[in-house]
Amino acid sequence: MSEADSFRPDPDKLLSVIEETNKKEGEGKLKIFLGMAAGVGKTYAMLKAAQELAARGVDVLVAVAETHGRKETEEVLKGLPILPKKEILHRNVALTEMDIDSALQRHPKVILVDELAHTNAPGSRHAKRYLDVLELLKAGIDVYSTVNIQHLESRVDTVREITGIPIKETVPDSIFDQANEVVLIDLAPEELLMRLQEGKVYQGERADTAARNFFRKGNLTALREMALRLAAERVDKELRDFKVLNGIEETWRSGNRLMVSVFASPYAEALIRWTRRLADMIDATWIGVLVDDGRPLSETEKALLSKNLSLIHQLGGEMISTQDTNAVNGIIRVARQNNVTQIIVGRSQRGFFKTLISGGSIVNRLLRQAYDIDVYVVSANRSVKTEFERLRKPIDFSLPWYESGIVLTIIILSWFLAAILRPFIGYMAVGILFLLAVNISAVFVTRISSFALALIFSFIHTYFFIPPVYSFAIPSPEDLLILAMFVIAAAVTSGLTSRLANKEKILNSRQNRTLALYGLSKELAFARSVGDVTKAGLFQFQKVFEEDVALLLPNNNAPGAELRLTPGSTFFLDDKEMAVATWVYSNGRPAGRFTDTLAASIGSYFPLSGREGTVGVLAIKIEKQENLDPDRMALVETFSRQIATGLEREYYHEHSLKESHLI
Repeated sequence: MSEADSFRPDPDKLLSVIEETNKKEGEGKLKIFLGMAAGVGKTYAMLKAAQELAARGVDVLVAVAETHGRKETEEVLKGLPILPKKEILHRNVALTEMDIDSALQRHPKVILVDELAHTNAPGSRHAKRYLDVLELLKAGIDVYSTVNIQHLESRVDTVREITGIPIKETVPDSIFDQANEVVLIDLAPEELLMRLQEGKVYQGERADTAARNFFRKGNLTALREMALRLAAERVDKELRDFKVLNGIEETWRSGNRLMVSVFASPYAEALIRWTRRLADMIDATWIGVLVDDGRPLSETEKALLSKNLSLIHQLGGEMISTQDTNAVNGIIRVARQNNVTQIIVGRSQRGFFKTLISGGSIVNRLLRQAYDIDVYVVSANRSVKTEFERLRKPIDFSLPWYESGIVLTIIILSWFLAAILRPFIGYMAVGILFLLAVNISAVFVTRISSFALALIFSFIHTYFFIPPVYSFAIPSPEDLLILAMFVIAAAVTSGLTSRLANKEKILNSRQNRTLALYGLSKELAFARSVGDVTKAGLFQFQKVFEEDVALLLPNNNAPGAELRLTPGSTFFLDDKEMAVATWVYSNGRPAGRFTDTLAASIGSYFPLSGREGTVGVLAIKIEKQENLDPDRMALVETFSRQIATGLEREYYHEHSLKESHLI
């Protein structure tokens, strides 16, 4: 594999990045001003940005801007066109909300909608303001909005644990992820507390209550850290996507990101734990990488690999699987695609001759090729080394019956043809004929069979064709040299042919996987209901895996409701299997066969995890394998994420329609 091939962008990752980019074409752009708490200056910063746009001639409209009586905020609002609010009568009380119909009719270039997590008054078109924003974006209007870290759905529980205060108004993380730009408005806790005392956040008794409860220095410090981390995570993702789209290979050391190489060995477990500890020490994110080189694994190795992959998920790491005939090239490619700054590998356990044949140890090759990435080499203790030697798969010299038949047929045909042509072409040309037979056989049989053929043909050539015939004596030095070169050439060419065949197999597997993901993404993009999503997911899954599969969703799409099989499922669950699926739905973790939880089950169960939690369960009944190989496992997880995203999108759409019908 050439160096250019080794650094070619991963097709799955490139496809996902392009899809995310294309999703936003034709729609308005969302810009969010994020803060740790009220009073840090989000609305002020948003209005300031709007003033700059208006000064450049951009059509700006203020739909909602909550000044809360702050003079500096009211001052910066002056001069901007303001959309009159719509009055809604609820229980004889007049409430005002954004007039979304007028906003759509006015159709400015940029519209300002403050407080994204706001709950609209009863009788509004949408129950939540973020649904209004989605409609504006759909109409092609750019939206500026604000939100505090405590209002993000995924942070609600953490904020409640820190502050002791429940958060009622929330925004789905998927809305935050949809933002084209996030601006962090940061302020030191001491400055925010000073603003609170000066009456610039809340006034009167409300300010005193806030100072005693939510606005304590410890709370604000924790919220500030959460906001900074969220902004950093988003920037890190944007950086990696930018590098993938632009084919940038170099590592940019904008932050620490660790990567550990995972393989089928008891030693990998120690490496994974060591990486997690190091990540905690230096406050870094970390991932695991598995490079599938096409080598068949024993059942023991498959079980070990499955255990190590589960450990990655248990310890909070991200798992990436790739395919490459060269493990080092695969590791470096994934490292560069994910902006990894440190690679953790184990000291090589290979023997001297195997290391020599492969061009050096993995560690040495990584040090040579990953010149801009730090490489940590971790040694195994004696007990792990002993376990590694015990589980190492011995070389299997046995041949399956069909391959033995191919080898025998090639020997008989080549020998017969050589005996006929020997009087006309001479015994030296017979050696070339045998060499050609070895090279052709390498396309159809394994490397061991090709090497065995080379040895057998060398014996046949020596005994039956090199004078004196019917003897292994080779009196001529030239004949001895030719025979030695024949064996070496046959071994090398058969090995190269075998590697090319393996590389072709890996490339075909990559292509099939990419086409499968593209097919699913395309069908999900055109889905217009939950039924369309489940139908597309089941069809593509059965097409790729050729196994019985089922999608289970909660009745009426209500959290905690009883699960039901969706139409098109081919795996029908009994009460025992349904109990496993219910556990997966409740806990948001895989279970069943090929996992460490409820492994005695017939099926394998994977949660359909969305931003707001588990939206369903994917169940597979795999009968053709003793272990689920990592590449197929990665494909299952990718399918699950795609289906979950599609379901969440349709849930939001249906929720929006229901709210509109309540007017």
